[in-house]
Amino acid sequence: MLQNDYLMRMIFELVAVVQRALRDRRNDPEAAAQSLAIAIGNAVDIDPDLFFSLAPDSMVSMLQLGTFNEQLCGYVVRSMLLKAALLQRAGQLVRARLIESQAQAIMAAYGCEIDESDMTEDALEDYFGSSAI
Repeated sequence: MLQNDYLMRMIFELVAVVQRALRDRRNDPEAAAQSLAIAIGNAVDIDPDLFFSLAPDSMVSMLQLGTFNEQLCGYVVRSMLLKAALLQRAGQLVRARLIESQAQAIMAAYGCEIDESDMTEDALEDYFGSSAI
């Protein structure tokens, strides 16, 4: 029960930040990306600066050694891919490519399949909007 409460709290917090990022993505994509980094770090219980500095395989290893709950995979990967898109918009192409690679590694390790159609504006709003209920 306690673990489910913790998991739900992590999901709700991540969903709230993603919803704000979706609203604010055109005004300040870099700030929205930074907010997402903090929320993702909280969700996976790893310092976001450390988490996003890791090579993709190292990131997966950290998740496997830690307390990462597979139920978070879809939320975390979508959030990471949104962060990458925001960084691309802000002109930070190298960081964006690294985050895309990290997200791909997590998907491969946890069997979480997310494709481009899941990352459209409408699909993200549907996924994160319905998740908040």
